Amino acid sequence: MNTFFKSKLVRFAFILTILTINACKKDEPIVENTIKGGTAASFDAKVVSAWYGHTLDLIKTTGGYTPPVASRTLGYIGITVYEAMLPAMPEHKSLAGQLNGLSAMPSPEFGKEYYMPAVANAALASINTKMFPLPEAKKGKFDSIAIIRDYFDADFRKNGISQEILTRSYAYGEAVANAIYAWESADIIGHEAFRRNFPASYTVPTGTGLWEPTSAQVIPLQPFWGSARCFIPKSIDEAQPSPPPAFTTSVNSDMYNYALQVFNQVKNNTPEQKKIALFWADGGGTVTPPGHSIALTRQLVDEKGLKLDKAVEAYAKVGIAVADAFMACWKCKYKYNLMRPVTYIKKNIDPTWSPLMATPPFPEYTSGHSSQSGAAAYVLSSLFGSKTAFTDKTHQNRKDIDGTPRSFNSFDDMAKEAAISRLYGGIHYEFGNTAGLSSGMKVAQSLESKVSFKK
Repeated sequence: MNTFFKSKLVRFAFILTILTINACKKDEPIVENTIKGGTAASFDAKVVSAWYGHTLDLIKTTGGYTPPVASRTLGYIGITVYEAMLPAMPEHKSLAGQLNGLSAMPSPEFGKEYYMPAVANAALASINTKMFPLPEAKKGKFDSIAIIRDYFDADFRKNGISQEILTRSYAYGEAVANAIYAWESADIIGHEAFRRNFPASYTVPTGTGLWEPTSAQVIPLQPFWGSARCFIPKSIDEAQPSPPPAFTTSVNSDMYNYALQVFNQVKNNTPEQKKIALFWADGGGTVTPPGHSIALTRQLVDEKGLKLDKAVEAYAKVGIAVADAFMACWKCKYKYNLMRPVTYIKKNIDPTWSPLMATPPFPEYTSGHSSQSGAAAYVLSSLFGSKTAFTDKTHQNRKDIDGTPRSFNSFDDMAKEAAISRLYGGIHYEFGNTAGLSSGMKVAQSLESKVSFKK
């Protein structure tokens, strides 16, 4: 090839390259040009972890924050901070168009500077204010939202972030939170469900083998929860397990033997089994079972020093998975309305028997704790590795139980212990625990297969 044609080809290739770059500029804003101090991978996750610590305190203290309600709120909070950080995560993609009903999110101004920890600070302050309102939230905890936001604001200023950048960053973070809250509010069943945990409009089914009240609470918890809007398309339907064993009181039947297993287990619990049951109880006034999974996620984020991009992805994935796992579980509970072990045992085995733990006011099948633990274990294994050994420190500061941290060789081992704890506590049949674990894992598999976090 002569020199003339070689020169023409080189010039053509150069022009084509420039045109390609310019085309990309039109379609994809240059993230680095809008971010002060680098992408989300340049920042630590201390602002987000601090906010999640307060969210867990709000769950413990806000009236009506039952486990289903808490799981859903954690899902929305995780999505809020993930979407708010997205402009600084060039390898990630929005969840808009992937999650049920979530449309395009607000965008930052192109060519302007933003400080992403400040964006996170505003987004999390705003969404926590909305999801934990007065009067249900304790005023001191509610007021702390503004205190935490102001604390980080002062820290940002101390580190030289200008008022102009902070104002712009706060406006963007709040815009994302407002958009997520508008989306959240469109779910009629889930929105502000902490104000109607036990709807008087629900007619409790009656009949052989069906759930009966196990306390003074005659309306069961959140009977319509299985019809709330799930996050992952079709996840709760695809995660439904096979029916429970046929109900019968015949001695030596499968149903009778499962009840007898609960009866004997509680009578013969070892001190270690009692400790396990209480460690995983996560009842009223605690972070709740889904909060336990988020507390563990927070611990791992901090211990492993995850940067901001990986941290918000972890919080979003675990939050979405445990929320849909609870919806799948509640759909199953009210499909079968199966009698709890305490009722079966007192009627058919021993009228004086009592479980180790108080039986919560809703049907048996499947176990909510097992379901969300299966979902969380699957996601955490995907994020950190299936053979990751760790120590769960969620309850280390509690005085009402032995909160000594518990160590596990894997997240699956943790989930299995959480599930069997319900047998030790006398509140679930073994089949409700195993089916719950499997259902929760199916939800997490749906998240992995249907929702893409990376481009």
